[in-house]
Amino acid sequence: MRILIQLAICIPLIANAQQNNGIKFEESLSWDQVKEKAKAQNKYIFVDCYTTWCGPCKMMDKKVYSNDTVGNYMNNKYISIKIQMDTSARDNEHVKKWHTIANFLRQQTKIPAYPAYLFFSPNGDMVHKDIGYKSPSNFVDLASIATDPNKQYYTLIENYRSGKMDFSEMPYLISMATALMDNELVSVIAQDYIDNYLLNLEEDTLYTKKNILFISNYINSSKAKYFALFSRESERIDAVMAKKGYSQKIVDQVIKNEEIIPVLTVASQTGEEPNWNKVYKIIQKNFSTEYAERNILTGKELWYKYNAEKYDKNWSEYIKYAIQKVEKYGTDTTDFWQDNYLNDIAWFGIFLHGNDIKQIGTGIKWMKNVIQRNPNQPGFKDTYANLLYKAGHTREAISLEEEVVKQDPQNAEFRTTLQKMQRGEPTWTIPEVKH
Repeated sequence: MRILIQLAICIPLIANAQQNNGIKFEESLSWDQVKEKAKAQNKYIFVDCYTTWCGPCKMMDKKVYSNDTVGNYMNNKYISIKIQMDTSARDNEHVKKWHTIANFLRQQTKIPAYPAYLFFSPNGDMVHKDIGYKSPSNFVDLASIATDPNKQYYTLIENYRSGKMDFSEMPYLISMATALMDNELVSVIAQDYIDNYLLNLEEDTLYTKKNILFISNYINSSKAKYFALFSRESERIDAVMAKKGYSQKIVDQVIKNEEIIPVLTVASQTGEEPNWNKVYKIIQKNFSTEYAERNILTGKELWYKYNAEKYDKNWSEYIKYAIQKVEKYGTDTTDFWQDNYLNDIAWFGIFLHGNDIKQIGTGIKWMKNVIQRNPNQPGFKDTYANLLYKAGHTREAISLEEEVVKQDPQNAEFRTTLQKMQRGEPTWTIPEVKH
């Protein structure tokens, strides 16, 4: 079964509900008047940026802004306003008056998601920003951070650009920029931190798990001078990270981004399969035969998966290359997302679109190990049960699917699957015969 992951923020439905408790939002003042009031009372300004379609924005109104503790803190330290960042036919006159300010803030702050929170100093300077649903306690923490010059996002950016930031402060700013999806800023500061600080450390200081992990997270080019660490010092890095193949995984990701993704992008536009021999020779020349073989398999798997999912063709090729890659190179058995990757191949490929008994057997072998590592994931267990059923192991499949239903009794799909198994009906889609 497909595993669904839900996010807690809305990325590009809020009513102006009257609130008796909690934050007192100003509704009668203009933007200039808000700034004047904040300056006169020496208070910061909080701007709640919402849209009409954002569910978490409504939850902030219902569960956070109405909270007494939140209200007491904010009303004491802030002048608060709400600004609708989108437009609709239902906008009232108050909302319409703020359209110009909303458009200005949207352009200046590059808000990546809603709800968004903007904080201004008593002088009207923007000092901090954040996004996403917050609990009452987390929101109060956020509002507190927004008044601390040592933690304010825009203040730290200004410090960095003016050369006033110490290297020790950079990781904190990078983490904030990452959370706010400011990828361009993240790239600039991370490269600066790596090139001008980390790579100047003594080797014994450089080769720590924390430093290697940081470099791994921001490596983006084979031309970067620190890229060579992962090929030249691969054994040492693997030892530091306590994971064999760690360096290889990083190099593979860079090769994928530089050599595989670009040709797949062109191929998806032209409809013509990439010239894999040409790509192979480039990777072999720049890296090694081993890297070329492994990454070409990745490329073929991605190409046929794309065609299978978009055009419902090439399922057999996708299954073949996916199995080849996993069987030859394995997966990281300590990584949940690698198990999720195996589940996707087993479910969407082998189970729903494969009939080769050997391939089904391979899927069964994978999923047996996956559910041992993830006993509390009924979706993985459902995939395993369906593969067993398709292979003719009916009793074992039914017994396993009964466990799945007990684990997640509210899931109608699991109950239907069990009923089909008990009746001896196929649980997979039967392809229509085209005449």
